[in-house]
Amino acid sequence: MQKNIYTTSYYLLNQQFVDWVKKPSPESDRYWQDWQQKYPASVPVMQKAEKMLFDLEDFGQSPNGETKTISISDFNQKEASINKVKANIDSIIEKDIEEKGIKIQSRRKLYYSIAASISILLAAAWLFWQNTFTEKHQEIKEPEIVFLEKSTIGGQKLNLVLPDGSEVKLNSLSEIKFPQNFNINPEREVYLKGEAFFDVTKNPERPFIIHTENFKTKVLGTSFNIKSYQVDNNVSIAVSSGSVWVQNQLDTTSEVVLSPSEMLVYEKAEHESRVEEFDYKKILGWKDGFLVFEKATFEDITAGLSRWYGVNFTVNKPVQMQKGFTGTFENESLQNVLKGIAYSLKFKYEILDDKVIIN
Repeated sequence: MQKNIYTTSYYLLNQQFVDWVKKPSPESDRYWQDWQQKYPASVPVMQKAEKMLFDLEDFGQSPNGETKTISISDFNQKEASINKVKANIDSIIEKDIEEKGIKIQSRRKLYYSIAASISILLAAAWLFWQNTFTEKHQEIKEPEIVFLEKSTIGGQKLNLVLPDGSEVKLNSLSEIKFPQNFNINPEREVYLKGEAFFDVTKNPERPFIIHTENFKTKVLGTSFNIKSYQVDNNVSIAVSSGSVWVQNQLDTTSEVVLSPSEMLVYEKAEHESRVEEFDYKKILGWKDGFLVFEKATFEDITAGLSRWYGVNFTVNKPVQMQKGFTGTFENESLQNVLKGIAYSLKFKYEILDDKVIIN
């Protein structure tokens, strides 16, 4: 033994020495300090063996011993370093066998011990990397966007304040969907079916975008009205203040910027758009309680009243009209509105709960 204690292989194979390097204790400290005093010439090879063991152990550890997150490139570099240490150990073993006469049995024992240690270490390191990579991936996962939905039935209107402070008045038979938090995406996006008036809080860094059936409308801070019912023949976007950018989703090259008092009207059947000035009370009056008809057909009247009051019409006798009906009603009951229209168009009606029968 006196000969082999001056070889690095002796200490790599010595389980008592390995345990002391990995987890020193007061008893093991005293033992190996006494050993070094007794065999001072063994100190250099002990230090060399100790460094090799540290090189094998130092995987995924920070200098203070805490676990650290490593990337796949770091893993590959560490694996290469460990393999280099292994090759160095193999070289030392061969040299010790040739020069210092370590027994073959000890050599095999040492080789298998070191090989097993390296295999276990690499396997543990791989699992460690997978866990830390997964945790890191989960940490940077995009936050989930939670949407809220609000809708109205016939005869109902709804006032809303969105998370950014923008105000929305939702008309009857309409639906709006918007994120619970506007700060996740660079744009404030909402989805509308039906009709709504928007008063958007100004934020140049986060444009406000409304998606409807056929159009994408973008603003920074302004007030405007969008009417986009699926059952209607047209879509309209009317600007009250500020400016609005509108793009046809069916033709993304078709864009227009609307100024105050301008309205875009899109005819669905013809796939044609036009920009025109609009009458405020006719287009925006609904939000203030004004029900406006202008040259309306009887079908337009019954559709408008159904949406406004939440009733269904049964027409038993066609109503003859030589020209369209024009009239304005402010915060009137269904009874009063029907009374006025019936007087002008010469028809009789009956209201039964949520049904209107035309005779």
